[in-house]
Amino acid sequence: MGMANRNNHTARFRKRIAVETSIALAVLIPLAAGFILLRHCVAEAANRMVETKRAFASHTEIIDKLVLLRSQYNEFGKPYLSVLHNVVPEKDELIDISQEFQRIASANNLDFGFSFRGEDPASKTGLGAIHFSTTVSGKNLDEIVSYIQDLQNFKYLTTIQSTHTARVGERIESIVIGKVHYRL
Repeated sequence: MGMANRNNHTARFRKRIAVETSIALAVLIPLAAGFILLRHCVAEAANRMVETKRAFASHTEIIDKLVLLRSQYNEFGKPYLSVLHNVVPEKDELIDISQEFQRIASANNLDFGFSFRGEDPASKTGLGAIHFSTTVSGKNLDEIVSYIQDLQNFKYLTTIQSTHTARVGERIESIVIGKVHYRL
């Protein structure tokens, strides 16, 4: 009976080890899987935190630059912008442009003709322009030159693109092609 007892005891011991091993495995496997999953989640969260920190730093840098730009605009840009608004009118302010050019021609004792040649529309990022052609004639070249200089020094931003001057009989005639810029 000793041997049977011993075999019985060994069987119970093996059964007990098998049960305890099964219990240990039943606890350790989910625990290990949970640990691996938790480690992966923590690594992802750490990566997101690093990316968020970089994005925050980048946005902070952008905001700092915008604040600097705004202060520079307030300090330097606003005064120049008001000058620019005086020199570059809105389109509606150019309604009487032909009459203003005629006054300049009359001040220089010149006969005057005006032609509208088209328009480049203004946009949010660029100036528009009204294209014109004037024909003036006078007794001498000095009057024509004075008229062209007055156009170049006109109160609004004006670009003279070309001039053609010729003697017609006893008079001198000049065709001036240019454009007056405007803003929205």
